[in-house]
Amino acid sequence: MTNASRVQRTLSSASKQSVELASPGGNRARRAGRAASLAILIFAVASLAHTAFAAETFPSVDQGPPDFQLTLYPDRVNVSVGGTDQTTAIVAAVNGYAGPDVAISLQAPPSNLTAACDPPSIPPTAACTLIVFAGNSIVPGRYNLTVQASNGTAVRTAILNVTVTPTAPPGDFTISGPQSPVSVPVGKSGAAQVNLSFQGSFSGTVLFSASGVPDGVGYRFDPVSLDASGTVTLTFTVSVSAAAGTYSVLVRGISGSIQRAISVTLKVLPAEYSLVLTTVPEGLQVEVDGRLVTTPYTLTCSAGTNHTISAPGPQSLGSASYSFSSWSDGFAGTHQITCTAAGTLVAVYTPPAALVGVGVPTVAGIAFAAIAAGWFLGWGLLRRRRAPAAPLAAPAPSAPVERPPPPPRVAPSEKLALLEQRKARGSVSEPLYRELKEKFESEGKTEVRT
Repeated sequence: MTNASRVQRTLSSASKQSVELASPGGNRARRAGRAASLAILIFAVASLAHTAFAAETFPSVDQGPPDFQLTLYPDRVNVSVGGTDQTTAIVAAVNGYAGPDVAISLQAPPSNLTAACDPPSIPPTAACTLIVFAGNSIVPGRYNLTVQASNGTAVRTAILNVTVTPTAPPGDFTISGPQSPVSVPVGKSGAAQVNLSFQGSFSGTVLFSASGVPDGVGYRFDPVSLDASGTVTLTFTVSVSAAAGTYSVLVRGISGSIQRAISVTLKVLPAEYSLVLTTVPEGLQVEVDGRLVTTPYTLTCSAGTNHTISAPGPQSLGSASYSFSSWSDGFAGTHQITCTAAGTLVAVYTPPAALVGVGVPTVAGIAFAAIAAGWFLGWGLLRRRRAPAAPLAAPAPSAPVERPPPPPRVAPSEKLALLEQRKARGSVSEPLYRELKEKFESEGKTEVRT
């Protein structure tokens, strides 16, 4: 066979190997296959061209026996503990070597570091994928592997530089929560944020749960699970049966065999009530725990707590001046209260003395004067509407001005009826209503006896 025929046959064989190496097996294998094909073509063309040139130029020179060579491309790989990497082993024929096939293996490999070719044996001027595997117990570092190609009688070698790196840490996740206590009063709800963060290559669903929640307290997560880094809302609902105190609640995130937990402090506070402080008339000021507030004022207090209230005086409202008379709970102008339930406390103030006559005004007198003034005015208007219109007459001579007769007397029964109407409209407080009713009923009994 002529040298030109040998070159042609070698190129055809290399092309065939290129097609074989391009078979499915991953991008890395295809890249290694293409690199091996290119290396084979270059090596084969150069080798055969050199042989043909020598034969044509020096036909009487002996070129030596048929042989083969081993090349690794690339000649270094990186593999992690418990992982694999690969390179390409190329066998090239020299001086017309045609067989037998060549087997690829390692010479005296270190413990837990192995390599194998796929396929394990190849014909001359061909290539295989050399897969390197590092065991789980190997010590990370640099290793030099001796790769050998043997046809049963001849052995050719090449050095492969292997770098073993530690195994990348498995994926993980972390959770975090509020640093300060979650304070919730009895009968109310409170919420906190729990944060989830995926670490590394972790993927999966993390389910949230809680333990150590005290009796009388319910909880819920919204949402109950996450498939990626994010935030869930933990809501505590405290019933009226829950005992006030500080509790440590264990919040856990669970995904398969991985569990992460944090402690969230729950502070159950006593029940809260709304206590309304007002005055008669409204708009005056009272003092709550040393602070002046304008009425009506709502004091939000925890069950069992003590507070000091005071009704200062005298006070001005518009152009009038008012003096303190009494609290609706019957205590002194300044006294202490204990928060036990929702309710209303009224501080009654007396209006200017001119409105109620001479002397020291009383609560009943003030209220009666205010109500009576309205009654008298209404009674007078009613009488005027009922009186027939007088005929027009000539102007009379000037006469002394006479004072109008006093307004008619209002019966106690009418007072009681009007008082009931004002109570129904909510324009009179309960303590004042009871006091006036007792007064008007007493007047009615006196009138019957006389």
